[in-house]
Amino acid sequence: LQGDQDARVAAAIPRKDALYFASDSPLIRNSVRSLDDSGKVTELGPLTGSCLQACDVNGSMFFSTAVEPSRVNRVRRATLVGSLDGLQWTELLRWPKDPWPFTAFGFGNILLAGGLNTSGFLATTGQALSGHDNVLELWRVVE
Repeated sequence: LQGDQDARVAAAIPRKDALYFASDSPLIRNSVRSLDDSGKVTELGPLTGSCLQACDVNGSMFFSTAVEPSRVNRVRRATLVGSLDGLQWTELLRWPKDPWPFTAFGFGNILLAGGLNTSGFLATTGQALSGHDNVLELWRVVE
């Protein structure tokens, strides 16, 4: 992928069947997508903002969005979406941006722990989010 905002990616999850990724752009409507071995890109689900974080917990995939204001990204909350199979995506969390300015305190974001995670727990930390700023939360992932 190259050449336009659709190819702008900050987070991806490699799998045997495809590379799963989410777009990171203030200029287009962002989404979760897959790229298979043939080069085919499939849009799997919409996102409310730019995606900067992704993780895999025991085979379940998660992507989180940032609160990055633009003409396209108007939602003032960070979200977390997840999927057990890579096909059906569900919004799991929706946390509002705190009242502090973006320029001094950053975009609201749900941070995710990277790396191989076979613990069965998803770890999240809010950044510039009301009620969740700098708070570590652990979620049991069940199928």
